[in-house]
Amino acid sequence: MQRLDANLTLVYDLDMQEKKANKPFILSQYTDENLALFGKVFKANRLFNEREFTVGDTDLSYRVINHWDKNHVLPDGITSGKGWHKFSFIELVWLKAVSHLRNFGYSLKKIADIKNQVMAYDKKNDVYPVFELNAVKAMYSNDNPCLVVLADSSAGIGSSLEIELAKYRKQQDMLLIPIKSIFYEMNLPTK
Repeated sequence: MQRLDANLTLVYDLDMQEKKANKPFILSQYTDENLALFGKVFKANRLFNEREFTVGDTDLSYRVINHWDKNHVLPDGITSGKGWHKFSFIELVWLKAVSHLRNFGYSLKKIADIKNQVMAYDKKNDVYPVFELNAVKAMYSNDNPCLVVLADSSAGIGSSLEIELAKYRKQQDMLLIPIKSIFYEMNLPTK
């Protein structure tokens, strides 16, 4: 009960900060934990971004991958040379998330919209910075960031605390796909 009281106090304090500043309070920008995780992102960057995986490394068929490609569901950085798609680790994580969204009945058009909201691609550096940061959080911290999809198909990635705060504030239905659960499906260890 003490923890719940502390969380409610935190929610109240954050709401007051928002009202005083007349702007939204973004919790996940420059905390000490996130700054430490940025260092791990750079170390993990090579692991996350080398395109060494093929369709055979997924549990999807070539036909499904090609269909998703035609419907703009695949991340923007995926290359296909001579008909062969090459994936990075982070893109494989996205493909798992897409499989979950399909299991929940989301159309490919809605999933393409969700992709555009959570898989922002930095072409110059060939990375997905927000998605990668949250993958590193899931792998190296006790936090369990989730892909969050609201009833209106708006989407984002939220930390455990941000999701709890959203439950108190917005009172909206949301679908949560924990990144750690995707890692477990891929037989990857996490903290």
